Amino acid sequence: LYYILKLGLLAQRAMTSRQVGSKNVAKKGLMAVVVATVAILMGGEGVTGIQILLKNQDWHCFEVPADQRTSLEIDYLITGIEPEKVNFEARQSGQIIGSREQLRSAFVTISSVTDGENINLCWQKTDRKSKKLDMSFKRNSALNQDAADINTLDSLAEDLNLLMDELESISRNIQRQRDVEQEHFDLAASTASRQTQMSILKMLIVIGICVGQVFLITQHFQGKQNKRQ
Repeated sequence: LYYILKLGLLAQRAMTSRQVGSKNVAKKGLMAVVVATVAILMGGEGVTGIQILLKNQDWHCFEVPADQRTSLEIDYLITGIEPEKVNFEARQSGQIIGSREQLRSAFVTISSVTDGENINLCWQKTDRKSKKLDMSFKRNSALNQDAADINTLDSLAEDLNLLMDELESISRNIQRQRDVEQEHFDLAASTASRQTQMSILKMLIVIGICVGQVFLITQHFQGKQNKRQ
C-alpha cells in the first residue's frame, strides 16, 4: 500500500509540474514512477511488462538487475506516427551489448557480459512525433556450472544406484500387476463363455419343453376326437 500511494503521489507531482510548465520536474517525476514500477515488478524472474510514451528525443532507459549469468529476452512494439523511427540499445558497463535501429517491433535476446553491473534497456525516437512503447522482458539466470569434485561424483553414483534399485522394484511390481490382471481377464473370459453356454443350454431346454407340451396337448385333443368318432 505504501508503494502504491508513493507511485500515486509521484504521478500527481509529474502531472502538476507539466501543467505549470516545469518540464524537468515532470520528467523526473515520471521517470521515478517508471523506475519504482520496474523495481516492484522485478521482485521475481517472470515476465515484466512496461508501457511508456516517448515524447522527446532523449534516451528512455530502464535498469534491470543482472549478474554474469543473466540473459534477457526482450520483446517490444512501437505505435504512433511513423513508429519505425525508434532506436533501441542495451548497455552494460558503458558498452552496447545489443541494438536495433529503425524497427517498429523486435525480439532481442541479450546476455550479461560483466558481473554486478545492471543492464540498461534504452529507446530513443529520431523524430519529434509522439510514440508509445510497449515492452516486455523475461529475466533468466543460468544455473551454476562449477566443476564437480570426486565426492560429488561418488554421491551421484550412489544416488543413481538407489534410483536403479527403485526402478527395478517398480518394474517387478508392474510385471506382477500385469500377471494378476491377465489372470483376472482369463477368469472373466472363461466365466463369460460358461455363462453363454449355460444360457444356450437353458434356451434349448425351454424350447424342448415347449415343443413337448404342444405335442402332448395336440395328441390329447386328437385322441378325444377319435373316441367320439
